[in-house]
Amino acid sequence: MANSNKTYPYPVLGNNDDVEGLFEYTVSPEIDQDEVVIVVDFSLRHPTLKQLLEDGATVFCVNVSCKKTLYKQSSQSSDGKFTIKVKAYHLRDRVDLVGYIVAAKDIDAYDPGGVHMDIDFGPLDIENGDILADGGKSWFIVDKYFDPLKSPVSSFIKIIVSGNDDGAYSVDFDGGVIKIRVPKAQYEDFGYANKHKDGALVHAPIVLPVLIEAIMRLNFESDDFEQSWAVKLRMMIESKNLDIELPFVTAQELLGLPIKRDMSAIKTLISRGDDNNE
Repeated sequence: MANSNKTYPYPVLGNNDDVEGLFEYTVSPEIDQDEVVIVVDFSLRHPTLKQLLEDGATVFCVNVSCKKTLYKQSSQSSDGKFTIKVKAYHLRDRVDLVGYIVAAKDIDAYDPGGVHMDIDFGPLDIENGDILADGGKSWFIVDKYFDPLKSPVSSFIKIIVSGNDDGAYSVDFDGGVIKIRVPKAQYEDFGYANKHKDGALVHAPIVLPVLIEAIMRLNFESDDFEQSWAVKLRMMIESKNLDIELPFVTAQELLGLPIKRDMSAIKTLISRGDDNNE
């Protein structure tokens, strides 16, 4: 499976099907108030590149960047698992990483095995710093309060008062959080309903359709979709092993089965009303 889709002047492992083999990596961030510790673990299956790493002719490389703070850092190591430490104030919201194997010196007559026949032009001269394997992009969110396994959907969906006096609810997906705007005339009713059984009457009719649309937007947008809510939502879906291709089911799971809870709450209210009328 290709990790990247770039144009290189020579065969690169992980870029489309240029070279047979495997090159990928995992990222495990640990975040606190003062420092972000990023553990990067590379996996490589290619005999030529493994030998070059053992000989010191190439190194693993990770580029770390944050568009919100304009921070950039490049780290290299001959070890396939290494740690990068960054001061917490350098990073905010989405942090992007790209993993490579790069030449640590000039390499004469580089001729990796398993090159696709369409681009196999024979041995090539590689210069110091050239990319020989591309692991593609990865990312995570720097938010000490966000845990994709524990954080609620309310960490990135907010319900606020709209500027309109009355009418339809509206949704804004363009900021760091998703905003559901409730008209002023209906906000008091919303607040009253939200107090019943931890918002059971609100999640299904209000939050559920918004969350479904948000998941559908993840399917249509590229992996570079930069809004914080999108990255958090994707992390929650992946960490809970849910299916992004099934937005209706996945949204229900993320909200704790709101339709089921809604039906139960309505049944309770109806039962109370029937008891009061007897």
